[in-house]
Amino acid sequence: MAVNPVKRRGGSVVHNSVWNTPNKKKVIEMFAGGATVVEVCRFLGIHKATFYRWLKDERKGDFQRTVELGIQASEAHWIQVGRDNLENKSFNTSLYAFMMVNKFNYRSTYSKQEVDKTETKNAIMAMAYNAKQLNMTDYEIKNEFITGYNGSFNIQNVQSSGTFQNIKQQLRQNAATYMIKLDDTALTDYANKIYLGKATYEGITAGHAQAVMETEPALKSLVEQGYTPSAYFSTYSNAASQLLGRNVDFLGVDNKMFRHIKDSMQNNDGLNRPMTRGEFERYVRATPEWDYSDNARDEAYSTVDTLLNSFGVKV
Repeated sequence: MAVNPVKRRGGSVVHNSVWNTPNKKKVIEMFAGGATVVEVCRFLGIHKATFYRWLKDERKGDFQRTVELGIQASEAHWIQVGRDNLENKSFNTSLYAFMMVNKFNYRSTYSKQEVDKTETKNAIMAMAYNAKQLNMTDYEIKNEFITGYNGSFNIQNVQSSGTFQNIKQQLRQNAATYMIKLDDTALTDYANKIYLGKATYEGITAGHAQAVMETEPALKSLVEQGYTPSAYFSTYSNAASQLLGRNVDFLGVDNKMFRHIKDSMQNNDGLNRPMTRGEFERYVRATPEWDYSDNARDEAYSTVDTLLNSFGVKV
């Protein structure tokens, strides 16, 4: 069939074969049945950008009038669906509300306090569940929800929630198993990805393991053998805690001590290695803190007492 193009400003072309009488009738029918702009674009075989460009083109008046009335007809269709089901207890009101927010840009009128109510939270969960039934991914569900409930729900509220804080705590613990201390910026970034389904705990933890093997040659063999640095060095921190009479925190105030023990020794091949337990305990006893500890004083008294006893002197 011959195509009869119409020349437009800028040299682009609109084909009259797209907007013809049969297609116009079909579009009117589709909108009346509740169809969306995306569905109409698919039927016409045009991109959404083309659709909206035509809406601004004064020479496409018939198209503009049809679409404007059609969008109103589609909205009216779905409003009628809601009205018809006001007393229908099996009607999925949560999914209906979710659809109206995203289809016609309706906005929630709930205040923040009302969003916090149990029944609203249950509705949110039901909404997410039903969206999942539509094969939306976790990321799409949460992203659409955050966008749709622009006035009453935002990422700041999410990040201050107990759920989000629990995610951060789990991430903090997982990183600590590889003796990695994440700052709050990194924690928040990882937690956002977990919350939106863009990453998993397992994937992030595997990244920590890979980072240790690449940046800590002295620990690489431990990780390759299946150890986590936290588990391997736990006996070291326990020994130091007993010797110094306080809790030793390798990721906190005692990080300098950990950096010293993990790679200050060398193998015969010249490669760095962690201290052995014996080497580590000698290292702790050589620190100024040990000299002033109760255990050092008690050991000194015990040594003197043993020496005096060997000469028959009782103290």
